[in-house]
Amino acid sequence: MRTLVHLSDLHFGRVDPALVEPLIQLVGRIRPDVVVVSGDLTQRARTEQFKEARRFLDSLPAPQIVVPGNHDVPLHNVVSRFLQPLDKYRRYITDDLEPFYVDDAIAVLGINTARSLTIKRGRVSYEPNSLGGGCPMQAKENAGGFVSYAEKIDGEKVRGRSEKFFDHFSQARLFWSSQSAPEKAHIVNALRFELGKVEVIAIRERMVGMLAQVDKTLADRVAQGLGLHVPAKLDSHLNHSVRRMETLNNFNPSRSLARSTVLS
Repeated sequence: MRTLVHLSDLHFGRVDPALVEPLIQLVGRIRPDVVVVSGDLTQRARTEQFKEARRFLDSLPAPQIVVPGNHDVPLHNVVSRFLQPLDKYRRYITDDLEPFYVDDAIAVLGINTARSLTIKRGRVSYEPNSLGGGCPMQAKENAGGFVSYAEKIDGEKVRGRSEKFFDHFSQARLFWSSQSAPEKAHIVNALRFELGKVEVIAIRERMVGMLAQVDKTLADRVAQGLGLHVPAKLDSHLNHSVRRMETLNNFNPSRSLARSTVLS
């Protein structure tokens, strides 16, 4: 079993110095496999605050997954805010804005949601990008998109994945079915909370539609808390990353799942 320490909203510049060393010692005693620090390392993205944050990170165990927050973007310096929003973060913390850690047991991905145009709430890129008409789109071969090098081998060389890779729902359905009633209620409340922060109703509805592919009851319960109806069907294909000689229909995940004697 892996141990992960997650620290967030450190806000150096408004930190009580008496709390820093005890926190460092506590993390050291835990001996985590990964330390995650998510957002707002500084109070106002000032140089000295980034230096304090850097010294703090250097005192923690590695490996580390660190991502910026909205406070790590200059607030009052408008030029820096829009032209070099994370310049100091890159200089003192890390140049990697989407850090990734993986071992034989866990995978941890950091996502940068800090934006120059937002003050209090970050944003995550959405795919499919229905807000921008679907752009940018993945270029197909006839539009100059990526294709595998036509190397002469015994057989056709393709860039693709096994069809089983595209089954997004069966494992999630098994997990949901294995939960007790209180655990299911916790999952439903968590999904309601997170989707309730999505500003565009169409995106909420699509996500509820995705949940319906996992379990109809799950989708109904989440939709009820959001004041939505579960879509009768999704408005587009779920998979677009297919082999160039294949069609989308061949790679839509099936909702069928063999009955499990363990969960029966």
